[in-house]
Amino acid sequence: MLYLFGAIILAFLFYYYRDFVEIVWYSSDYSAMIETNWKTGSYINSIYWRLDELSDFIFNLVRQYSWFLIGAMLMGAALMASGWLQRRYSQSHYGLIAVCFLVISLLFQGTLVITDYYLDWHYMWSAVVAQPITMVIQIIQSLGYIALLYWAWPYIQHSFIAYALRCVGKMALTTYLLQSIIGTTLFQRMGLFNQFTLLQLMLFVMAIWVINIIFAVTWLRYFSQGPIEWLWRHSSTGLAKRF
Repeated sequence: MLYLFGAIILAFLFYYYRDFVEIVWYSSDYSAMIETNWKTGSYINSIYWRLDELSDFIFNLVRQYSWFLIGAMLMGAALMASGWLQRRYSQSHYGLIAVCFLVISLLFQGTLVITDYYLDWHYMWSAVVAQPITMVIQIIQSLGYIALLYWAWPYIQHSFIAYALRCVGKMALTTYLLQSIIGTTLFQRMGLFNQFTLLQLMLFVMAIWVINIIFAVTWLRYFSQGPIEWLWRHSSTGLAKRF
């Protein structure tokens, strides 16, 4: 019910902003120029823009997506309590769930994207109708990917891929900050923002993935946890002892 309620709220908000389509939905040459200027301009100017956007981001997060976040947490708690997230079910069960959920969700997603394309991303369809439906479908798709991973785990748990993913997961905060620094340096400080096509940007994504994996695997050969994780743990321990 939370997901359905959240989808209805999202559809209502998109419909409410229908008179501001040119601002909130379509990207003009002028808006692209403004975004490029503040992202590739002085660092202080970028900070001012980010601080100005922060309040709007937090407000929209609570207003538009809090229902989905609360629903995801409640669903995760229920799946953990039932043992589903603890891999207490059979491998065939997870395989069946993966096939069913991924086929259903990808068919829906594909249909929505194709319709978006043929309607030229018309606001009333793409934003008011398709976007809320997509938010609900993503829940099914996420569970399908989790089930697929649980089904495949016995086959890949001793592979280098699994080991590398464990290393990246163990250094999740460090990895996130590292890729943020790389992206900010390349596209904002070095002026590469808005210079590449989507396909070319995918090559950057894969390169950053490789850098993250190499860094995490190498670091954990010599240390038990990532640098930011170590700092966070020791800071938390120090505060706990103080209070």
